[in-house]
Amino acid sequence: MKIIFVCSGNTCRSPLAESMTQAHKDLIFSMYGRQSNVFTLNEDVCDTQEIDDPFGGSFDVYEQTYTKIYDLVDKIKFKHE
Repeated sequence: MKIIFVCSGNTCRSPLAESMTQAHKDLIFSMYGRQSNVFTLNEDVCDTQEIDDPFGGSFDVYEQTYTKIYDLVDKIKFKHE
């Protein structure tokens, strides 16, 4: 299995690069057409809460975002094992 993480901002050159929203997904569809294998992190594991962009937030906001992404990636690994 191959997983590609997409980041649309210059400030995400870090582990937070996995934070793709529905808007990012829609942009990919508009550029490349509808694809059946494009998911947001939360969507792949049936989590309804989007991952907010922490840019400009406090350290706590970044830490919460990191924890959310970490948990979702862990669920994805388990799902696809």
